[in-house]
Amino acid sequence: MLILNIFPKLVTTVKCYPLKYAVCRMSTAAMNVKFHYGLTASDPETHPVLIVGQATHLNTLTWQDVRCKLEPRVTEEVWQRGLTVVSGGDSCELWPRGASLAALPARRSRHAAPSRGHALSKIVKNGQRGNASEEFIVLVCRKQDVLASAVAIARAVPQYSARTDSAPLGSSPAPPERRDLTVEIVLVADEKREGESDEEELGVVDSVLQETSLSDGEVRTLQRLADMTRLAARITDTPANIMNVDNIIEEAFTVAKSLNIAEPTVIRGEELLARGMGRDGKG
Repeated sequence: MLILNIFPKLVTTVKCYPLKYAVCRMSTAAMNVKFHYGLTASDPETHPVLIVGQATHLNTLTWQDVRCKLEPRVTEEVWQRGLTVVSGGDSCELWPRGASLAALPARRSRHAAPSRGHALSKIVKNGQRGNASEEFIVLVCRKQDVLASAVAIARAVPQYSARTDSAPLGSSPAPPERRDLTVEIVLVADEKREGESDEEELGVVDSVLQETSLSDGEVRTLQRLADMTRLAARITDTPANIMNVDNIIEEAFTVAKSLNIAEPTVIRGEELLARGMGRDGKG
């Protein structure tokens, strides 16, 4: 009788303190990275944007230059405030989870490239939203740094990732199956920057690299370079139990077909011994 009296209270107690479950989701959403010269109009509420560059380069931009990426959510006053408070290697939110402003470190060591690609990769990796089908990055840099910066961005957006994230059950929708990341490039004049010493100068720079525009051919080169960087990273990042010998050979045939070149020659098994490429047991 005593047990029967206690049991309803136990049931009531369980109902008052419900358990919270968490689910792990695999980050398998494919992301397509595209490069574009110049800015296009977009709303940061539906298309998050990250504006990144060195502080001296960011300060050369006027409100008229960037308003197409920030309006109607961000005002000119907020933009100017962001330029004032952001520091090298840090970022600040101009519109919560919609528009961010990030500044690359002003100083660099002899082990780091002038583009600050190591810091750029970290900022891009941490600045991805993940809940939008299309995002933008506004890259503000010199033309001589644009190639290294494009590679740094490409490496920060891997094609293979087994990383999982946990969230309360039903608290947020699953990420979109397909995501687009558009990198819009804004070039600035090549000027001496704060914190740059004479020892950091790279000598005479070709006049082409001092221009403030990109041709269609140069943009296509950046796109191909980024695609190949992500392909090489995917082959390297994929575990050996998934990216085995057969899959690597398949990737080689795919690349050859995309480049419209002859198929690679595959030598394996007993054919290696026949061609004298392996030990034949005679020492």
